[in-house]
Amino acid sequence: MRLTSTSIAILGAIAFGASCTQLIAVLVNIPQVYAQTPPPIETPQGNASDLLNLGLEKSNTGDLQGALADYTQAIRLNPRYSLAYYNRAITYYDLGNKEAALADYDKAIQVNQSWGKGAIVDAYINRGQLRDEMGDYKSSVADYNKAISINPQDSEAYYNRGIVQQNMGDQKAAIADYTKAIQVNNWTDKGPYSAYLNRGNVKLQIRDPQGALEDYNQAIALKKDYAIAYKNRGILYLNTKKTQQGIQDLQKAAELFQQQGHQNRYDQVVQILKEVQR
Repeated sequence: MRLTSTSIAILGAIAFGASCTQLIAVLVNIPQVYAQTPPPIETPQGNASDLLNLGLEKSNTGDLQGALADYTQAIRLNPRYSLAYYNRAITYYDLGNKEAALADYDKAIQVNQSWGKGAIVDAYINRGQLRDEMGDYKSSVADYNKAISINPQDSEAYYNRGIVQQNMGDQKAAIADYTKAIQVNNWTDKGPYSAYLNRGNVKLQIRDPQGALEDYNQAIALKKDYAIAYKNRGILYLNTKKTQQGIQDLQKAAELFQQQGHQNRYDQVVQILKEVQR
């Protein structure tokens, strides 16, 4: 069972031959982890794994401060309990404290004891994602490199590294990582459609509209309600003088954005359609 998943997609349109705003959204879905086997630390007040599980139950009900207190107590009982640092890092992130989250991921990896299966890989992936968000791209890539060295069959590690490579302007490396993520095709919570979308965006950056079109087609084939893929393909059609196809895709994107409750994105697409149909 995978213990962590990152779901990050570059959502937006990169215009080819025209100006268009690129939208970037980071979608985070990082489950915390129950203790699988108790670490050998017990006191009259309970043991560290009990506190870890209690903290997770509180986190699942939205009591993040209560969860934080339980993870902190678990660490007091067992200062070498990597999983407690790991779960507390996720809680700090959810509370908006990225610096504290980073410190706990550092500690979890440094201690490297009492993990659940696979969690060390997930800690590198989560820390890599956090470092990317904080603008530390070099360290982020290093974390994804480490995760991949431990598990070369982790699509999301390649996918996330591709995003960082794209952020750093290395389109060739980004395309290679998205391609590897698609080839491995070992996902936890989405599938390769996001990698096709992002690879299509990069292909537009390197002036390969046909390659981008093929990737958008693949993304839509895999996810029929992928509104951002319809939007990007629609803009690509417009910029390659296929106006009617572009309008159809944008209308579909607007319909899906509205159904999915993305009002701002719906409004953006409607505005594009108004300009096209003047």
